Amino acid sequence: MNTLKTIFSAAVAPDWDDFGWMQDGIKDAFTGILSTYGIDTGVPIILSGCEVTLNVPSLEISSTAGYISLDGEVLKVDAHTLSYTEEGGMISWRVVETDDPSGAEQDSNGNTVQCYQKRRAQLVQPGSAPEVPYYEVKTLVEVMRESMKVDDLSLSAWHLQEYRSYISGSGLTVGSSDLRYIILGNTMIMDVDIHIVVSTGISIKIDIKGATGYDIAVDSHSMLLLYLSGVMYPLSADGKSSGTDEDKVVVVGNDSGSVWSGARIRGQLILQVTK
Repeated sequence: MNTLKTIFSAAVAPDWDDFGWMQDGIKDAFTGILSTYGIDTGVPIILSGCEVTLNVPSLEISSTAGYISLDGEVLKVDAHTLSYTEEGGMISWRVVETDDPSGAEQDSNGNTVQCYQKRRAQLVQPGSAPEVPYYEVKTLVEVMRESMKVDDLSLSAWHLQEYRSYISGSGLTVGSSDLRYIILGNTMIMDVDIHIVVSTGISIKIDIKGATGYDIAVDSHSMLLLYLSGVMYPLSADGKSSGTDEDKVVVVGNDSGSVWSGARIRGQLILQVTK
């Protein structure tokens, strides 16, 4: 990111261009963050909120508050309503600049100037090339799903039961467990932390109920570790079916050769659901 150097052996007078240099550096940093998600900075992307409602009888279009990326710049969107006309052409997102009165200052000639400028994104009409019609602007989630090249699976393909009912094993008593997960398209990333009080076996099963006709596979980037009697052992995991179309089981194998009483399992499972 651009840096404004301020320490020199002799005094250097600041210049207004210095602030532009810093602002360009901040904008470039945000552009870099957005590129992580496969975002083409030349295409507008809704980051959050910005739910658009079209009221045809009253010729009004409204947007909720949120954030949007336009030309690589992250812009705030205030809730607003635009009155449009049927002959007015394309409605699109555009940067709208307004002055904030709190930034009023006097210049060297005694004139009042506005130093604080708000840059917001708003729906406008008419739009013009190369702007994108508002109804074609995708959300960040949609762009990420496309960049990951995953199937457009409904999140209903995943359904987790209460954790105390879906962790099972031979003679197993679970003291505490924390299984937290996020879902991106057909990928589930689950953080695992299970404390086993009593066990007569050397494996456990984590039951995950998927939609009928789907299979669960464990990604090779998953990593689980077993902590037992002060020693750490790597674990393996495989996607299994319990014999029905709906109940899928991830079996975690043990390399320690000892029963798991008093053990703790920690790590991350990356699961893929496929047809």
